[in-house]
Amino acid sequence: MKNRSKVTVTATALIILALMLSCAFVTLSADHECRGEDCAVCALCSLLSKTLGAAFLAALCVCASAVSLAVPFCGEARRTVASTPVRMKVKLSD
Repeated sequence: MKNRSKVTVTATALIILALMLSCAFVTLSADHECRGEDCAVCALCSLLSKTLGAAFLAALCVCASAVSLAVPFCGEARRTVASTPVRMKVKLSD
């Protein structure tokens, strides 16, 4: 199980690094000397902007689902009692 968590943490760190480098590229290339309609830098910046927007939305959904799954476990731990015929005092006679 430890090996799997190391792989997960490494993959997450690489994805975050890729997103940060993409943001840095778009920021640094924002005021470049454009060569017209067929500018490769503008096309790449546009593609990265769309990709980063989608990645941000996906990360927001993942965080929201993680929070919604974690909220029931916060606070006091509820003790669950199994409903058995003995606990419910039901007489089982034919």
